[in-house]
Amino acid sequence: MEKNLQKWADTHLPNKGSDDLWDLQAAILTELSRRDDVQYQVRASKESLKDKFKQLRIGTTKMPVKTKS
Repeated sequence: MEKNLQKWADTHLPNKGSDDLWDLQAAILTELSRRDDVQYQVRASKESLKDKFKQLRIGTTKMPVKTKS
């Protein structure tokens, strides 16, 4: 990476919110896709999603089963 670009990234990216970083990622991949004539995607691995859901306690509790009265 160009030295000035690396310095900019090191200085500015830690101060940006996650939404801003995802927007920047999308813009970069869109530009690379245009240049390379290839569609790039970002995907989370199954294992990382499983870990994140566990951390957020999503899918770890069972919903009560409704019974007819």
